[in-house]
Amino acid sequence: MRKPHCIDCGKPISPYATRCGSCATKIENSLLDINGKNNPMFGVHKFGKNAPNYGNQHSETTKREMSKARCGSGNANWRGGITPILHLIRTSSMSEMWRDLVFHRDNFTCQHCGDNRGHNLNAHHIKALAKIVQENNITSLADVLRCGELWDIDNGMTLCEKCHRLTKNYGRTKKIKQQ
Repeated sequence: MRKPHCIDCGKPISPYATRCGSCATKIENSLLDINGKNNPMFGVHKFGKNAPNYGNQHSETTKREMSKARCGSGNANWRGGITPILHLIRTSSMSEMWRDLVFHRDNFTCQHCGDNRGHNLNAHHIKALAKIVQENNITSLADVLRCGELWDIDNGMTLCEKCHRLTKNYGRTKKIKQQ
């Protein structure tokens, strides 16, 4: 079997191409060989009005099933729409403001190694964020906004990613919750 070729220039084309790479001829509806006939090696590919199901509609049952699959109910990671409180804190606008204040105070420089390249800096909580949440019994976003200890810039310092990983409470959220 020969590979499919472009009708205009005769050069070989990918079986999945929509245009010829050499002459930019659009490949219509099916893959054609050098003689302009369907290539049996790849079968007939029909699109648009030539597709076998063109104009058919999905049933209401099928539409509901597809909707359920897109909504997350079929995803193994779906937890009923409950966002963990630590994630809410880290993605809140207050957290972004706190981070910016810490960076400005420390002049955008790692306080351990002096790195100031910029895109690799983290704002580190000296007292662990999870521990603050646990001690203050924070359960909602309203509690988060009221807790002054979370937004105290004296509890923060600028570190590069490498130095941040070396801190004692980096990534210890699960251990703190269990204690």
